[in-house]
Amino acid sequence: MHGVDKLKISLKDISRTACSLEFSVGDAFFSELDQDEILGGEVKVNMVVREVAGEIFRLNFSFSGAVRVLCDRCLEEMETKVEGEDSLRLCYEDNELAAEVADSDVVMISPRATEYNYAWELYEMIALALPMQRVHRPEDCNSEMLEQIKMEEVEDEDTESEEY
Repeated sequence: MHGVDKLKISLKDISRTACSLEFSVGDAFFSELDQDEILGGEVKVNMVVREVAGEIFRLNFSFSGAVRVLCDRCLEEMETKVEGEDSLRLCYEDNELAAEVADSDVVMISPRATEYNYAWELYEMIALALPMQRVHRPEDCNSEMLEQIKMEEVEDEDTESEEY
């Protein structure tokens, strides 16, 4: 499994011929990033890299696996499946085509860059694949927390009825 520092691509080695890479990211990857949404997990990634035009690069990602997040209801750790596909385009800032592609979804990189670390973009792709609502099945939720929520709901209802 790869950590954040291993998720770099050498820009000099990218050609117009597509190159495919397969790897996994896990607990180390998620813990090394400055984020607190995904607690860990294991996600298999397939990345296809190629140069699409003069020093404009495309990285296509497809991924699937499971990650650990907090349950929205009981705040206990839970596992949820993720899968998706996305792409990333890179362009040197001094590229003559930079002005044309600057308006689109392209990451501009320094002309001196010889490699690019795509760890954060990969994390964002995985995070965007999370379901909007992340909850255990009711029987798997922390029963003490559910009781607390029920008591607070009853108190809120009592307070609202007293106000009217």
